[in-house]
Amino acid sequence: MCNDIQWLWQQADWPDLHWQQEIIDPVIRRLHYQAGSLMGHAAQLNTKNRQTLKHQLLISAVDPDTNSQRVSLSNSLGNQLGITVAEDAPHSAYSDKLANNLINCCTDTEHDLTLERLLEWHQALKPDTKSELRKPGDAQLPPQTFFELLNLIEWFNSSHQKQSTDPLIRTAISYLRTIAIQPFDQSNDDIARFISSLALNQAYPDKPLMLFLTTDCFSKSETNKQLQMSLKSNTDITDWLFCFLNIIEKYLDKTLTLVLQNQQQTAFWLRMAESGLTAAQSAILKQMLDQHQGSNTISASEYQQISGLSKASATRHLSELLQKGCIEKLSSGGRSTRYKVNITGRT
Repeated sequence: MCNDIQWLWQQADWPDLHWQQEIIDPVIRRLHYQAGSLMGHAAQLNTKNRQTLKHQLLISAVDPDTNSQRVSLSNSLGNQLGITVAEDAPHSAYSDKLANNLINCCTDTEHDLTLERLLEWHQALKPDTKSELRKPGDAQLPPQTFFELLNLIEWFNSSHQKQSTDPLIRTAISYLRTIAIQPFDQSNDDIARFISSLALNQAYPDKPLMLFLTTDCFSKSETNKQLQMSLKSNTDITDWLFCFLNIIEKYLDKTLTLVLQNQQQTAFWLRMAESGLTAAQSAILKQMLDQHQGSNTISASEYQQISGLSKASATRHLSELLQKGCIEKLSSGGRSTRYKVNITGRT
């Protein structure tokens, strides 16, 4: 009979998962410190910049099928976060509902996870299909889908209320258990990210940001390899915790980079406030900052083309921007000379 046991959910002690706490503890302490640093920096952002950053984080939360759907979701998120969006900017009932559910997942951390809430998330992800639980029949998945899902929901809520498990470990378990039972016929990866992102936001209830684990967090082959190994292993999930906590660490690090870049841009425009920039100069600098977080460069001919100025006027503009410390010249010279925004204000 023991030879028949293969999947995690088939283990005799499922769903009681365990791990080597003394090995995981140093990682947990480091991540909580990292999260605290992120929240501290984010709290210094003004309201407008904070909302813009929330939009930037959430637009990467899901992967729409088409570019038009992505634009529509971006506009819906902008509307609901209070970011200025053109009145005729395209959005749909689908994108509005998905945006609302993404925001709800990150902000409504006090209410319990319920079956109704899960179905609402799933319907927002797949509006053209009826949200139903997976029917039994796949030998690789637990046959009692409804029972397993209710068990997961009960554990999720009780572990939050009792605070019996470190919140980051709880986030990792939430993802693994959802993938293990595959509660729906489709979009289980997305549902697992919704549930684990809710757990992550519950870990830091007073956070100034919205945290949502994006699709690219799980795109690396080593992550998928470890996930598959954990699904076919015993209930010691130490290796999975290491893998998932590494995902969280990279996500927090990436988010902190965005916050610091936002702070740099704010400081840059404060420095430029009294520099007498023309509207055209400001517009081009903003374009350079918006593209690739300020790492985008520009040549004299490109500046001329974008601004619509003559060659002499474009050259004069660039000289003025250099003198004011707005841009800096890169090492190449002559016609190949390129310029980048002097975001740090170095001289």
